[in-house]
Parts: sequence; structure tokens; C-alpha cells
Amino acid sequence: MEVFSNLLFYSYMNCRKSQVLRQISKKVPVEFLFHNAYELPSHIYQEIMVKGKNGWIYPWKVQIENKALGVTLVEQKFEDYQQARSYIINCLKNNTEVYIWTKNKWIPHMELTNSDPEGEHSLTLTSYEDGTFSVVDYPFEQAYAEHVIKDGFDHIPTDGRVVMSFIIEEVSPHQDIIDPIKQLFKEGMLAVKEDFSLYDNIVRGYSQLGFETWLNRSIQVFGVISLSRLLTSIFMRHAYNSETTIRQMQNISKAAENIKNYLMKSSFAPQKFDIADFQQRCTMIRELEESALMDLQHELLTGIKNNRLQAKLNPPSQCRFTYTTDTSLWLEWKDEQREYEQIEYEIWLNHTRVGLTSGTQYTVGGLEPSHDYTITIKAKNQLGQFSEGVQLEARTSEMMVCGNLALYKPVKASSTETVDFACNHVVDNDPYTRWSSDYRDDQWIYVDLGLSKKISKIRLHWEGAHPSKYRIESSNNSEDWELIHDEAAGCPGVFELDSLDLIGRFVRVTCISRATIFGFSLFEFSVFNESNKPFSIQYDRRNEGLRNGSNNS
Repeated sequence: MEVFSNLLFYSYMNCRKSQVLRQISKKVPVEFLFHNAYELPSHIYQEIMVKGKNGWIYPWKVQIENKALGVTLVEQKFEDYQQARSYIINCLKNNTEVYIWTKNKWIPHMELTNSDPEGEHSLTLTSYEDGTFSVVDYPFEQAYAEHVIKDGFDHIPTDGRVVMSFIIEEVSPHQDIIDPIKQLFKEGMLAVKEDFSLYDNIVRGYSQLGFETWLNRSIQVFGVISLSRLLTSIFMRHAYNSETTIRQMQNISKAAENIKNYLMKSSFAPQKFDIADFQQRCTMIRELEESALMDLQHELLTGIKNNRLQAKLNPPSQCRFTYTTDTSLWLEWKDEQREYEQIEYEIWLNHTRVGLTSGTQYTVGGLEPSHDYTITIKAKNQLGQFSEGVQLEARTSEMMVCGNLALYKPVKASSTETVDFACNHVVDNDPYTRWSSDYRDDQWIYVDLGLSKKISKIRLHWEGAHPSKYRIESSNNSEDWELIHDEAAGCPGVFELDSLDLIGRFVRVTCISRATIFGFSLFEFSVFNESNKPFSIQYDRRNEGLRNGSNNS
């Protein structure tokens, strides 16, 4: 299920529940466990803004044990690890995963995540062999010597020394099982009498709490709201609610996540925070919440499903070319609807569609120098509706053969952690933005210079989450790659290769292994020609680069 690869799920769901749900989803239709995932804003406000809890300890109503779905909880309490040892190992040998609580300070990867050393955290043990446990704490998978697990288990309070597992039966979710769950959802949603005053209260809290405390708690509030509405929409999809009410719940999730991201960015530049802008965002999401609850309750009461289409999808606004190079055009635009709705944008070059993006930036690449182009941007929603196209005219610059040839050129990557860490950040000439990959080895990123050009230097600026091993390669067709450099001792900071004498169009960095438990993170990817030797570039005027438009937002 896609939600289990979403960092939102692991950042704002109770750590034990997130681990168990992910593991049992391989055998159980867990979407039906989300029937009570709708959390009241008033309760969220009380638990987080008043009591100071975060998502990991927020008391979610979602319950995992459900015998009708074949999920039975088994718990065993022990005095210490030595007493629990044989039970844990026997469970693992019988292919039953177990869950234990541990003290953070004894678990190495918890230190890397800056967790409170005195805090407690759940771990999933998946196997045991020759004194070593395989541990899953998504997105991290570790192999720990037995003494690590022993120390973590023995240093939590006595009442937490419980080993949890689940008996899973293969159950086909037929109507006799689904209907009672749907009834629970109906009763629960019809009982909601919420005034959504949270959104007014959280604005007032800005002047009542210190900014840092208010900001951190507000981030948690909107993270929980976003995840709550997302999980609820997943259940509604399987309970066959109308597309309208499902989309409304998804839109609230999107709006809450955007507010969360807005607040997180404000933590880096608090002087730029605008309370009036934040209040406007809160007013918008409150209206979405009120409308969604009213429509859903009406649907549940009457059984009438209103699958109405949206009246009109507006085109993006303030569309412009931010940067123009010899072979690329960097586009940016704004769209208020994107704040609360799942919207994508089609990019057309002359009469050819060259890309699709969910961001508000796009680089059209593979163009010819000193040439005129027409770019069209169209918004598209989940219902397949399109806005009118916004048309822009631009001319590429003259041929560029010296300097940083990678600036504002198309970039592609094997993965991107979130839209805030998009791969185009490595060529945006901003030292504070960066690309971050998924939390996996064997990831790559490459820049397209647009034409084969002379290369004399390559510079990489790695963040702390850097590769321990990586390769730098070049290509003229993005298929056949030639090794430039093989790095076996990667470090954070700036790495340069100079005195090169290469000709290539594409330059790729293949990150082989991680130096940390996180993904790979790169601030800057620069490709220079600083040579004074003359160099003539030959290019194909058939404009084959139309195939190389880049979705890098």
C-alpha cells in the first residue's frame, strides 16, 4: 500500500502501530483498520497544543487487533531480556515477527535520528541467526548483535518489558466482515459534532506561546490532521463512498500537509513568518473540513452519492521563465488550488507534450541555442479535468561553452525524498537547497547539459547524508556511460575533479552505498569548462531533445 512508503505515516503515527501496520499489510487488508482514523480537531488540539504530545505518542484511535480480519494480538510480559530470550527466538524461528520496546540510548540508529536518549521506541525483530537480530524500523533495516537488543530491552521500565506478536489468519474480506466495519464508520462519523475551532485557537496560540514551542506543536497538529484524513480516505475508497467525499478528504490531507511544510520552512527563517498568511491558510482548511463533514454525513444518512464534477479548474497563474540558457527553459508558476487539491501540470513544447509534474517548477531541456519556442502549461485534476492552457514565448540564449554548464539545466534522479528536496535544487545556484533521495543504496542523479560540451571540472557539494562510495560518469546519449572517477572514501562537503579533458552531454553520479542511515543528499552538482582551448559544438537541428524534457520539481 502506497501510504507505507509515505514519510508522513512514520512521522505522525505511533511508532508501534506504524511498524505493525506495515508488516501485517502483507497478509491483511489493513485499509479496513482505518475505519476510525478520523481524529477530531478538538482532540488533536488538546493532546498536542495543550499537552505537548507529538505524532509518535499521539493516542490514535486506530486499533490493530481485529479478529474478524484475522488479526489476534499475543502479549507476553517478562522480567528481563534473559527471561524473554528463548520466547523471542522461538517466535522468529517460526516466522513470527515480534515487537519490543527499547530505550533509545542503547540503539545506535536512534542516536543518528537525534532522538531523546531517555525516550522509548518500538523495534520490529524479523529474524535471529548466530547471535544477530535483523531489525526493521522503517525506513531503516539494521543487523544488531544480541547485546544491543538486550541492553535496550533491559533499560526500559519493568511494565514495558512486553513482547508483542500477532497471529495472522488469511481472511477474505467478504460482506459479512466488511458491513459491520462500514457500520462502525457510519456511526462514528454521524456522531461527530465538531465546530473546527482548532483552526481559530491555533492562530490565537501564536501570541500565547513562545514562537518555537508554538511552531513545533503546530507542525505536529497539521501532520496528524493530514495523516488522519489520508487514512480515512483510504478506508472510504474501500467502503465505496462517493468520489466527491473521498476527494474532499484527500484535499484536506493535502492542505494540512502543505501547511505543515510551510511551517517547517518557517523554522529556518522565523523572521519571514507571516501570521496573516497562516491565518488565511487556516481559514481555507477550516472551510474544507466543514464542507467535507457536512457532505459525508448527508451521504451516510441518505445513501445518496453525489459524484459531482468540479465546476471549473483554473489555470496556473504568474507563469514565467525564471532562467533561460542555451538549451533549456526553467519555468515557474503559482496555483492556489494546489494548496488543497491533487493537481498535476502538463507541459507542452510547441505542439508536443514533453512532461507532467506535480510541482510548480519545470525545466524544458534538449533545445537549440538562439531559437524561439512556445511553451504551454495546463493544470489537470484527479477527475481528468483540464484547465485552459497558459502560453508563453521564449528564446534560448546563445551557445554557452564556458563556465558552469550545469546551471538551470534539466536534472533527473532515481528517487526524491519529498518535493522540498527536488533534484533540480542541485543546479539552482542556491547553496541552501538540496536534493535528497529515498533511504536506499544504489541511487543516481544526472544533469543534461543539452549538447555535448567540453568538461574540465566537476564539483559536488555533499550534505552530511553523503555516499561512502560513488561513481562519476559521462555520456553522450544517457544510455552508454563512461567512468570518470570511482570514489571509495566519500566525505561530506565539497569534492572536486579538475584538470579533466572530456566531452559529454550527460554527467551522472551513481551513489553506491550510504554513509548514514538516511538517503543521499547533494547541495550542488556543477559541471565546468574552464579551459581556454577552442571547442566547436556540433548539434542535431532535428531537436531530438524534445524527448528529454525533465520533471525535476
